[in-house]
Amino acid sequence: MDSLTSYEDLSVDAQRTVQGIRGVEDKMSTIQKEFLFARFELERKWSAKFQDAYARRLALLSGQAEATSDEVSRGEKRSRRLDPDYKKLPASKASKGKAATVKKFWLEVLSNSDVGPHILESDVHALEHLTNIAISYPQGNTPVFALEFAFSDNKYFKNSKIMVTYHYSAEVLPSGALRYSHVVADKIHWKPKQNLIEKAAQADVGDEDEEEGEMSFFSMLQPPAPITVPPRPGKHDDDDEDERESDLELTFEFGLTVKELLLNAVDYFMGDVISDDDDEDEDDDDDWEGYSDNDD
Repeated sequence: MDSLTSYEDLSVDAQRTVQGIRGVEDKMSTIQKEFLFARFELERKWSAKFQDAYARRLALLSGQAEATSDEVSRGEKRSRRLDPDYKKLPASKASKGKAATVKKFWLEVLSNSDVGPHILESDVHALEHLTNIAISYPQGNTPVFALEFAFSDNKYFKNSKIMVTYHYSAEVLPSGALRYSHVVADKIHWKPKQNLIEKAAQADVGDEDEEEGEMSFFSMLQPPAPITVPPRPGKHDDDDEDERESDLELTFEFGLTVKELLLNAVDYFMGDVISDDDDEDEDDDDDWEGYSDNDD
């Protein structure tokens, strides 16, 4: 292979051309940022159009309403598209006006998604009380979305709702994605001796095979302090900054995964969606390592 040409080896005129190209690409970065901001505005606009459907789904899950014949028929047609062997359901045996509830729906949805590995055995009983997950797009100077987790009364915490808000910065990364800025979350008010985050962190500590405890699902709803405020301009300790970026990426990946499954949650409930982890297990010979849009 011929030796590569470095910038320093170029003539002054060629270096000026390279700098000109950089100037053009800097303008492209500005356009990309405008595009990403506009896309979030579009998401906000269209999110409002989904609210009636989200409310209807919640009413069916909670037993506040019965599924109409048209809704059942449409659902069964989709089931047949996904599974040619699907068998049509018999007529309802329930008395008119008595709607059935679907218990543990969201626990099953999350367990069958890429969020599943974050759910510890100690989290399961608390997540059985998860009754809904809603998305919203608060106004902000930069793109932002929020996830609201609603819970029925339980022995673990006092919150009926826990909201986590994900803020982007205005900086466009070389990958073309917006850099993550920070995450703001409601404080979880744990009942005495029921803090699942602390219990998970303390589990197996001192075991020869475990240097530290596990991370509870609720750790994703209660992010560490350094990532709950916007990064400050200026110099940072490289080790602290790397840890912050790692925590931020993990928390955002969780939020984005939950955000994406809201549109077809029932497919996850029924196990009709193959998670990335399952896909990787089926292809152990693939040495490609994925990367995040927020990798530098």
